[in-house]
Amino acid sequence: MNKTVTIVLLVILPILLQAQVKILFNANKAETAGSADWVIDADSHNLGYGTGPAVLGGGTESNAQRYPTPDQSTVTASTGETYWQGAISAWGIDCRKQGYTVETLPYNGSITYGNSSNAQDLSNYKVFIDCEPNIVYTAAEKTAIMQFVQNGGGLFMVSDHNGSDRNSDGWDSPAIWNDLMSNNGIATNPFGITFDLVSISQTTTNIPNLPNDPILHGIMGDVTAAMWSAGTTMTTSTAANSSVLGIIYKTGSSFGSTNVMFAYASYGNGRVAAIGDSSPCDDGTGDSNDVLYNGWTGDANGNHERLIMNATIWLASSSSASTLSVTPSNQAVSPQAGSTSFNVTSNANWSVSSSQSWCTLGSSSGSNNGTITANFTQNTTNASRTANIIVTVTGLTPVTVTVTQAAPTLSVTPSSQSVSVASGTTPFTVTSNSSWTASSNQSWCTVTPSGTGNGTVTATYSLNNTAASRTANITVTVTGLTPVVVTVTQAAPTLSVTPANQNVSVASGSTSFSVTSNTSWSASSSQAWCTVTTSGSGNGTITANLTQNTTSTSRSANVTVTVSGLSPVIVTVTQAAPTLQVTPSNQDVGVAAGSVSYSITSNTSWTISSNQSWCTVTSPGSGNGSFSANYSQNSTGSSRMATITVNSPGLTPVDVTLTQAAPDITISPSNQDVTDAAGTANFSIVSNTDWSASSNQPWCTVVSSGSGDATLTASYAQNTTTNSRICTISILVSGLSPVTATITQAGMALALEPTNFPTDFSAHNIHIQWIDATGIVAPTGYLVRMSSVSYSDIQVPQDGVPVANSFSDKNVASGIQEVWFKNLIPNTTYYFKIFEYIGTGNTINYKTDGVIQQVSASTGPL
Repeated sequence: MNKTVTIVLLVILPILLQAQVKILFNANKAETAGSADWVIDADSHNLGYGTGPAVLGGGTESNAQRYPTPDQSTVTASTGETYWQGAISAWGIDCRKQGYTVETLPYNGSITYGNSSNAQDLSNYKVFIDCEPNIVYTAAEKTAIMQFVQNGGGLFMVSDHNGSDRNSDGWDSPAIWNDLMSNNGIATNPFGITFDLVSISQTTTNIPNLPNDPILHGIMGDVTAAMWSAGTTMTTSTAANSSVLGIIYKTGSSFGSTNVMFAYASYGNGRVAAIGDSSPCDDGTGDSNDVLYNGWTGDANGNHERLIMNATIWLASSSSASTLSVTPSNQAVSPQAGSTSFNVTSNANWSVSSSQSWCTLGSSSGSNNGTITANFTQNTTNASRTANIIVTVTGLTPVTVTVTQAAPTLSVTPSSQSVSVASGTTPFTVTSNSSWTASSNQSWCTVTPSGTGNGTVTATYSLNNTAASRTANITVTVTGLTPVVVTVTQAAPTLSVTPANQNVSVASGSTSFSVTSNTSWSASSSQAWCTVTTSGSGNGTITANLTQNTTSTSRSANVTVTVSGLSPVIVTVTQAAPTLQVTPSNQDVGVAAGSVSYSITSNTSWTISSNQSWCTVTSPGSGNGSFSANYSQNSTGSSRMATITVNSPGLTPVDVTLTQAAPDITISPSNQDVTDAAGTANFSIVSNTDWSASSNQPWCTVVSSGSGDATLTASYAQNTTTNSRICTISILVSGLSPVTATITQAGMALALEPTNFPTDFSAHNIHIQWIDATGIVAPTGYLVRMSSVSYSDIQVPQDGVPVANSFSDKNVASGIQEVWFKNLIPNTTYYFKIFEYIGTGNTINYKTDGVIQQVSASTGPL
């Protein structure tokens, strides 16, 4: 709120339909004292400040009212910040453009939580914003703020520099915020944030790379810089709150726990954001008696508006508990050194470690969604090995994923190569998952010296000028494995062509024949559809190129290889005819959406199509394979069929079918007669689809839904009348008429009148009864508390702290609806309150808002 006013053109987002979100800006802690004017709108300027709260008529400071004027319903996407008058009016206008309802807590308003008599009780709002408070919160106010956050509220804490005491009462905003977090009566440093008692001024771009961060990269845009004009920093503690995260740091600082300029965290069901300077909130408008300065859009190239609004939107959105998942569960890697990665999906800070020294990690921690890089060394053992990668989020069970590194493998084929007398080369196929070396024991045969993974060893041999065949041993070695030895056998002059026949598929392609010779040779084909290499010398290869067989029968071509003076050698190429078979011919499926597969046996390409829109098929393919038919749920009243056609060139199309059953539902028996006592009755449901169930009587309850055949259990309460009663249970299936069954419960029968009166009549016990609570979230139990003094003497239980059964405290499971208090004092009035709850242990959650049910009763005389 100083220096120069800068006019900035804002790109306004469309107003979202979020009228249910209400934001409360606080003005009851001297936010307009001195040169400050931290309100969204003020029509009057008649407040004064001494060394404490505001005094009406004691000065000319802004007196903000509950609702800004003009009315916020008139704010549009083009409304400017001067529509309202306050140093943070732009903040309020931007909130309204997001569809939020904004209000101010005036100087004489009260900060409470759960107080139904306070129209501005924090329970009525989603976000509570206090920009630079200058009066310390009372103990009750701190409790209210903590309860607000615990129960799902969003708190925005705006601080200023050390010594920014604007009403001279000895308190400034850093100290006030630290007091809230250290003296709240609930937890010490619950948010993991402490404001430093310093004063800094700088522009920073020191922002960590967090591509999924909701504040750095929110819907208002990316945040790339920030400018502090006499602000402060923060120190964060993940030991106090594992979710706390710093996202803007002082220039030159590491991304750790100190020198943090903006931080946020989750607490309970709520969220908290904290900024170390109020200048970025200042829009340069407001009380003309103050020094005005535009930090909202004028500083840091508009980053402040994006930063503060992204944080506000994050606070206004639903919060959730910490989550963690890591995928995949295992990465299978080769024996060679390398790296692999795992994807982390989380909304919290996490740490990661490896159980093996041969597997190290790229980093030891992260935040929110991210990637873990695992670096592994070469496996030089003869067995596979596994490293556990353990990812931890505070409060959650650690997730363990594994890196499984394969053992080295080695095979070389063929075991021998026979070659001609002439010089040349011959290959061996190496199948391995590791590095390997190769050597020959003969000088006339040299080999490829090394390779990695699958590859080829090429043996190069010189002319055999001896009178006999000769052999070279080729040794292929992988560290940790027994070497593999293959051979090259070089013959005397010969002519041979192998193999005698090549069977090839129907598709166009090529095949080869090996020629072993010591002289020139020629080759020819007997068929135009098969062309061959025409000539060669010594050992070589004849490549036969063939067109696709579009006939319905197989065919053969003779390949004749001739050497002058020798009998010609004839080999053949036999090309298969196209084939196509699809199984099964029909698939019967249930009424629910799903998919089934069909097997295709073929030696050629094929396409598939369906004649029904509710049944879709996968893309075309070739050769043996399968395809999936995906079908939607049958919500009609009858079965239906889709015809799937598979086509292949030159063949008759093959049709198969998919028959989908119609939905069906029955319930039996149609009625069950039961006694007046509380109990259960079972009905048998026979169905082939999802169904829902309901009861028309509150004294009879059933599960709300199910699927397929099932047993439906109806729980009924005791009939305390003498009249019988009937409950109708309805079962619904989409596309079918409802089916019903009934429970007829008898009324209570009167017992015979006793013969005599009792003696020594006295009352020492009290019987408490109730009807269980209903609603979307039903309780699992009830705590009934007793006092002989008064209702107010009965303490309200605390969430997360279960109460053990005792003389005056009774825990009763849902459905019992009664409890006895025994051995009481005669002629005494006792007071009772009942608290429903869900959960157990430190997750127990009592319902304590609203009107607590209470009753009193008295014992009789001795």
